[in-house]
Amino acid sequence: MLSIVVLSGGYASSEYCLDELVKIMNCRKENGHRVFPVFYKVSPDEDVADPSSSGVYKADLDRHKRRHSYERVASWIHALRSISQISGWVIHDHT
Repeated sequence: MLSIVVLSGGYASSEYCLDELVKIMNCRKENGHRVFPVFYKVSPDEDVADPSSSGVYKADLDRHKRRHSYERVASWIHALRSISQISGWVIHDHT
């Protein structure tokens, strides 16, 4: 099984996407599920690796912190950090 995860600037605004990412990353850890990330107009090192302190996801995660439990938001941040460590495809649209 393979999951292709496309991370874009608005990805962290979606609770559904973040919940699915947690599930995908858990399947990777527990079952060896393959994950291929596509970083579309986001940097895996700057935006995704440290989403709660800088980058395009910070504002969305700050908003989520006010509305959701610490555990839920922490699981999203952990999943984002984990996927940032996987080699994938980085797309910077220069059109």
